[in-house]
Amino acid sequence: MSKLDIFYKHPKVFLAHFSCWALGHVFLNSLRLQVLLKIIGIPLKLKKALSLTNIGLFFNTFLPGSVSGDSVKAYYIIQENKKASKSALLFSILLDRVLAFYALFLMASFGILYFFSLEKIMQTSWLT
Repeated sequence: MSKLDIFYKHPKVFLAHFSCWALGHVFLNSLRLQVLLKIIGIPLKLKKALSLTNIGLFFNTFLPGSVSGDSVKAYYIIQENKKASKSALLFSILLDRVLAFYALFLMASFGILYFFSLEKIMQTSWLT
């Protein structure tokens, strides 16, 4: 019996799990985008940030390359804020990408520390 059988036997558990992940992921990405744009002086409502984040996720899924969604997001932001500095806008999108990578790195680090004891990590041959 697999641990994933719970998702087959109880689809509501899968739906709840997926909804929490998706809504949390999209909401936190939108909030991060909103804060970064606010720092450079571009007020953005959370609804618009959610819309831009979903557009970026869509294009990341269907266009080749991992930065295609970010470039589409940057295009829409630049089109709506023609008076703002383009370099500052592009830098905020780049910083958004860097912060996302940093968060992923931190989550992986905490996961490694949680699931493996320090003794086990030090005994592995690839670290020595």
